[in-house]
Amino acid sequence: MDSPRIGTVGPELLKLELSSGGRLGFAGAVLGCDGCIYGVPADARQVLRFDPETQNSMLIGADLGGEEYKWSDGVLGRDGCIYGIPHDSARVLRFDPVAEEATLVGPYLGQGGGKWDGGVLGPDGCVYGVPFNSARVLRFDPSTQEVTLVGPDLGEGDEANPQGGGKWRGCVLGRDNCIYGIPGSSSHAQSTHKWAGGVIGPDGCIYGLPFVAERLLRFDPLTQQATLVGGDLGQGGGKWSCGLVGADGFIYGIPYDAERVLRFDPKTQESALIGPDYGLFGDKWSSGVVGTNGCIYGVPYHAAQVLRIRGIVPPRSNGNRPDTAVAVPNGVPTSKAERALVAEALYKQAVELGVEGLLLVRLAAHAEERM
Repeated sequence: MDSPRIGTVGPELLKLELSSGGRLGFAGAVLGCDGCIYGVPADARQVLRFDPETQNSMLIGADLGGEEYKWSDGVLGRDGCIYGIPHDSARVLRFDPVAEEATLVGPYLGQGGGKWDGGVLGPDGCVYGVPFNSARVLRFDPSTQEVTLVGPDLGEGDEANPQGGGKWRGCVLGRDNCIYGIPGSSSHAQSTHKWAGGVIGPDGCIYGLPFVAERLLRFDPLTQQATLVGGDLGQGGGKWSCGLVGADGFIYGIPYDAERVLRFDPKTQESALIGPDYGLFGDKWSSGVVGTNGCIYGVPYHAAQVLRIRGIVPPRSNGNRPDTAVAVPNGVPTSKAERALVAEALYKQAVELGVEGLLLVRLAAHAEERM
């Protein structure tokens, strides 16, 4: 088996941090319609844009303030804009990559409180956030900018952690069009922050990456059965922040406090630590995304550079681009109609492939492979 090549790319973000006058920290990674990767501000004052083709990073958009953990995740809407899920921020973030404009939208939801942690685009085009400390699920409609709280009252905090809450950390849209939250300190997890982030495996099951837990969580939506899988990955908190499916069918865990990347094989249920040792310093990469070139990228929380995992691209049927290529007339989508077209294609391919991370979509401007 060929080992993926793992390393860091792009400029050191410390320089951006000093120039921005604040501390960097991004808590959501989103693949934009232009093929660039965007980091949603947690502690940072602005949105991060990373171009995999040029390996250039820059901070763009309005200064959103230096408060900590403003938004917990980002979701690409069908209008091509990126929406930030409020954690401590009082409002939803809307970022337009073409205009490079960041605005706060929707009603006032209250400052602080660790409200929601993780978001996903629903089949109805609305953005959903799963409760961290909030009592109910967040639903935001980008077309009307209306916010509603939906579902039953799940309680402020949680039975297992009534003071701090932290019920679910991350969510995925299942193949049954239901949204599943990954247990953090939910009473069903029976501990604090056991798993963080989630990903749908090639087998249709949902996997939670170990944060404090020692093994991966596997949940089968068909049978409603949850099991622990893979080897014992040891004690300690904050190991991996999220998981992404590579084109080889393996699940890759992005290191948060862990020293190395995690690779898990859903077929054999074997776990392995791969790549360089990045040390035990905390809060390295907070989230990740699969780029249009098939590489997996980790967006920094406090790491100096973007993480890249490459060498896991599947064979091409036509030699240049994957079968799922999306082309727009001018190469990079700029009009509202073109952005909506590409965003809709991204969503449909996520559903068809059954893997949120396996979006091997190439725009016409990125037809030639650049690894």
